[in-house]
Amino acid sequence: MTEAAGTLNSPFRERLYELEAEYCKHYKFDDSEASRLHAEISALLLENCPDWHEFSQRELGSIFDIYQMINISGETIRRLADMEVGGLSDSDSSSFQEAINYVEGITELDLSSVKEVRLNRYDCIYSEGECVACDKNNHHVYYSLDSNQVSSVDLLCHEVGHAADFINARTEFLEDNSLHRHQSLAEAVAFYCQFRYLIEYGDEKKRTASLGAFLYTYLAYLLCCHCFNNKIPLDQIEPYEAVEDEIFSSFIAAYLPRHGEEVARDFVAGKISAIQNQYQDLSQVIFMELNARLGIPLALALLSIHNSNLYQVSKSNILSVELKEVVQGIDSGILGSLSNLDVLIAKYIG
Repeated sequence: MTEAAGTLNSPFRERLYELEAEYCKHYKFDDSEASRLHAEISALLLENCPDWHEFSQRELGSIFDIYQMINISGETIRRLADMEVGGLSDSDSSSFQEAINYVEGITELDLSSVKEVRLNRYDCIYSEGECVACDKNNHHVYYSLDSNQVSSVDLLCHEVGHAADFINARTEFLEDNSLHRHQSLAEAVAFYCQFRYLIEYGDEKKRTASLGAFLYTYLAYLLCCHCFNNKIPLDQIEPYEAVEDEIFSSFIAAYLPRHGEEVARDFVAGKISAIQNQYQDLSQVIFMELNARLGIPLALALLSIHNSNLYQVSKSNILSVELKEVVQGIDSGILGSLSNLDVLIAKYIG
């Protein structure tokens, strides 16, 4: 990996920051030019990290290893599955500044250069908003008050948390390899900011809803286990046969009280089918589903640590160092606490 020790404006960084600034001008407004610039940024990052493919293959194993440490009981799955999703949107024209002020307070960073890009309409299947890296501290948060997704202050705290993470990772004291990062840990910082806000200003309903997406992810993990255990490729799974596997029993049991066994099995089989339609193979499931959402249990673990140092998390998050080693270096108790995720979830929700 090419490095420029102790230098903020290495030729690599200068070019990267130039491209990011141009990309942010076009993103969401000129799809063709934004796509071209995104491809150029990706090529530049790959050129600066020639071992990226090797690191990515190692990441597959690391992510799955950490998921194997996680245990969620049927009772917790049922609690999350029973969440009410109505009435979660609460943001208005002042919410972005509220999120900036909150994340500044818990990170002790100056976030005044973070740019708000409020869109007329933001339709996205997978996210409520997006933070895009730009230069050292001019990161852009794209979102809309008129969205097909939930629009709330805590979700803006999540995106502003990404901006804070980018700023910490791009300090002049760090080498260029700090720009190649583990996605799960970057998401952990953002979820931490979101969860901290909800602990202080949210309620049980909103805290429960903030974990809802992890149900789908955990089911995707169990499906990976089913495939690996039975040596079956993802596209050859028969969903209604798969649900007979004991590995899915906790999910089916979670939906039994409300819907009955037949509907519960139909529901889980339908989710398995959705995962098959969404991803080409198990590697994609791990990289594109399990990877980012690993930030949720990692953030819950960080919440349990007194005075968690987010700067240390961001600074340590370097792709060339194996993920479990990075997490252990942040705090030796994090990975062990994941086996008691029920406890972390109960403590967070209240």
